[in-house]
Amino acid sequence: AQIFSVNMDDIESPFEIMARANEQLVQMTMKAQVDTTQAFARQAVIEEQKNKLESENKQLQSKAIHDPLTKTYNRSYFNENFEKELYACARAAQPIGIIFSDIDRFKVLNDTYGHQFGDLVLQRVAKVASEATRRSDVFCRYGGEEFVIMVNNPSENGIRDLAERLRKLIENEVIEFEGNRVPVTASLGAVVGIPPRDLTGFAERLVAEADEAMYESKENGRNQVHVRSIISKEDQELHKQIKRCRFSRWLVTKEVFDIPTISKALLKCPKQQNQTRMGELAIAEKLLSENDVSQILELQQLKGLRFGEIAIQQKFLTEEQTAYLLALQVEPPIVLGKTLISLELLESSQAAELIRQYLAEMKPCSISADERRNLLANS
Repeated sequence: AQIFSVNMDDIESPFEIMARANEQLVQMTMKAQVDTTQAFARQAVIEEQKNKLESENKQLQSKAIHDPLTKTYNRSYFNENFEKELYACARAAQPIGIIFSDIDRFKVLNDTYGHQFGDLVLQRVAKVASEATRRSDVFCRYGGEEFVIMVNNPSENGIRDLAERLRKLIENEVIEFEGNRVPVTASLGAVVGIPPRDLTGFAERLVAEADEAMYESKENGRNQVHVRSIISKEDQELHKQIKRCRFSRWLVTKEVFDIPTISKALLKCPKQQNQTRMGELAIAEKLLSENDVSQILELQQLKGLRFGEIAIQQKFLTEEQTAYLLALQVEPPIVLGKTLISLELLESSQAAELIRQYLAEMKPCSISADERRNLLANS
């Protein structure tokens, strides 16, 4: 102050300045703490609102796909999943099945015992049927007293056995009114088919066939099962070959696992969202060249048939090779191998060795260009 000729009389002492600064610092710290507390409170409110909205959204989604009375899936859920499954089965040449079930003389039950008893019957039938249905299948209330099951990868005998088991379960279910048992039965109709690449009209045909099979059961005396198959002989034979080529079947044949164990493992396998295209598999397995695949795809666009059908017709692949590739597509060995490891049924080294043995043993030989020309000339 002396050097610069500054008058210091109006300046407070350093202690007073520090005291005021500390006071301001305390006020600022308290304000920051209040702001932080309020921010945490606002965040908690936002989180609570978010959780509430998510819960309400889940409830709305559940209501949208579930029947309120029986708590099973509803018709809209069936229609949506049916369409997805048809596309998946068409790509992999895999069968799909439908079982329609209709409670016999349901109107008489309603008129005789009242609508509350009718609701009870629907609930009990839905319960026993849904509990007997595999996790890979989809059980829904189709409407009124009618239920439907979309059956994953069925055979004609397999879908018949499932339908017959459901019929017996419904017939044996004890449902009482005022202490007296009321007999309840159902008529069932089932159909199995392999979707073509062009799905136009196929879904409608499948549903119509199952519906007609169900009414055939009713017209023949009720409490029966009728099954129809719309699979061609060629597709039936191909499907049998695919089953024989699957890694799971090979493991059972080699007595590595029994059928119940491998069946449980298959249920645990994650469902493939995007299956490897057959052409890519054929190139990876050195059964086709990239040029071969391009030619097949061009013909596929013209004819509207499945890749495998064109490949067999044009002698690019044999039926045995096609079945092998489809088996790899439907049931990738590495996926089943990882599942068996996760279930502690195999060690990693064991799984790798079994997959190697399976591929070495099951892979068919490729067709040379000369052999293909000869086959086409002879045909």
